[in-house]
Amino acid sequence: MSRFSRFSALGRRSIPVPPVGYVGAAAASLVFRILQSLLYGAIAMALAKGQGVILEYAAAIRLATVAVTPVIIARTLIWFAPSEPAWYVRWPIAIAITVAYIVFGVRVLAAVPKDVAASRV
Repeated sequence: MSRFSRFSALGRRSIPVPPVGYVGAAAASLVFRILQSLLYGAIAMALAKGQGVILEYAAAIRLATVAVTPVIIARTLIWFAPSEPAWYVRWPIAIAITVAYIVFGVRVLAAVPKDVAASRV
């Protein structure tokens, strides 16, 4: 088989691999972020219960989604660096930052007087 015929055989493929791969990666990323939000929402619920704060699960998920945003931005900026830390360094730091933001959010909710919080519901 000549070099030309090999390349022309690749050009006749009916499935465009790069767009399908991109859609698959975007879908996998979306599923990961949803599961991550659900897990961090459960952590926020546990922290709120420990602080005596009444927090609905939907609100805990919103708090978790906002709490993970700084980590996503930092991760994007790290991509521009000439070298990046290994995954076993990045992940614990990312989890610690996210949990710190969740703790901050729950403490803010605990500081709100209960009569003001009840009037907002």
